[in-house]
Amino acid sequence: PVFLISCSDYSVNWIVATFCIIFLLYLPLAIIMLSYVVILAALLRIPNTDGRRKAFKTCTTHLTLVAIFYVPFFVTYETVSIDTDTRILNTSLSATIPPLLNPIIYTLKTDEIIEQIKKYFRNRKIAFSM
Repeated sequence: PVFLISCSDYSVNWIVATFCIIFLLYLPLAIIMLSYVVILAALLRIPNTDGRRKAFKTCTTHLTLVAIFYVPFFVTYETVSIDTDTRILNTSLSATIPPLLNPIIYTLKTDEIIEQIKKYFRNRKIAFSM
């Protein structure tokens, strides 16, 4: 929007902004996607289904966090008709929510934590039924 009301040539700024977006958003995503293609190929070669399941569980957790990070950015910057205030809010939330969810998601992935949560809800269910 600022470029459009400028009275001077903004082609250099546009080129630098485009390069930064490609270098900071698209290139890391492409590297992540390429590495997951290689990981998926390695997972399919694991003969043990239990080992394959554990490795795939770790990969899906990481891919969930990658999606939580990248989806709002793509919605914000690939959609032209978003209001400026909405864009600022979405970018701020996209920069703060994934790091906040990271320890929660990885903690909930731990089997000991899952067992304690199940035990807690079983005990609550027994207490409510009395």
